[in-house]
Amino acid sequence: TVSYLRKNWGESANYFEQALKTSKSKNAKVLYAVGLAYKYKGLKDIDISIAHLEKATSLDAKNTDIILALGDAYLVKDQGNASRAIKQYNNALKVN
Repeated sequence: TVSYLRKNWGESANYFEQALKTSKSKNAKVLYAVGLAYKYKGLKDIDISIAHLEKATSLDAKNTDIILALGDAYLVKDQGNASRAIKQYNNALKVN
């Protein structure tokens, strides 16, 4: 969406939530986009981001963009403890 390109993460998240309803949360790319929007919104929404990114990886376990985004979200969530993030980064390396 235009709001995503303009980095208006709150508005983007709202539009992507509508797309999630349409796709019935079964489209990994939509879940990935929603997860990114919530990640960029900030720490208060990081749990929502992680939930969408985890679901996206369950639907598309070989998509390194999704895996890396999940690692980044874990890094934000687990400030000071990078073990979950490192696990995802290693998973991305295994795909390639």
